[in-house]
Amino acid sequence: MTIADESPYDAVAEQYNERSEKHRANVSLWVDRLIRHVGANFSALDIGCGVGLSISILTHNGIRAAGIDASHKMVEFARARNPDVEIKHGNIFLAEPTHTFDILWLEAFIHLFPAAEADAAITHLLKFLRPGGILTLSTTVSPTSSEGWLPKSDYEGAPWRFRRHWTRVDLMNAFERHRLRLLDSWDIEDPFGKTWMAYITQYRPESL
Repeated sequence: MTIADESPYDAVAEQYNERSEKHRANVSLWVDRLIRHVGANFSALDIGCGVGLSISILTHNGIRAAGIDASHKMVEFARARNPDVEIKHGNIFLAEPTHTFDILWLEAFIHLFPAAEADAAITHLLKFLRPGGILTLSTTVSPTSSEGWLPKSDYEGAPWRFRRHWTRVDLMNAFERHRLRLLDSWDIEDPFGKTWMAYITQYRPESL
């Protein structure tokens, strides 16, 4: 899986950490909308947790959060921000669950995979989610599907990383294939001028 390459994100981890607090308002809104569907006394796994901002907001709202990221430098920042939370450095696609979570938090994660790998990636991630649980994700708005290796040009050094651009139709079709029922969706403009689409879905494997 493409996410196994941690080096591009090691290179920008410090910049991510410096920018992270600018995203707090948007992530807090997202968590507020999530809690409307699940309440607060639930467990969440933040996959690709980055520097741990979302984990800090989830735990502040009473959700028992854990995290994993392939970048060891991202994990260092995440652990510093959340010293009492279990945050692992590793590749989620080399792991098998020992238990399931009520929520999977996939912020800016689904676009790390080429189309040919995306369904296999989602199938593996759903092993970590209990039936009836919530999968929530975001990616940037795109009118067309495309993918390839691109420079992360909004960060110093512009490291190259794989990026897929999903359309709304792409995502809705993926939800249907994986028995993810749409509960909520909205668009978010971030502080750096990008527009993101966010989704909250419910995993309903019994509908097979």
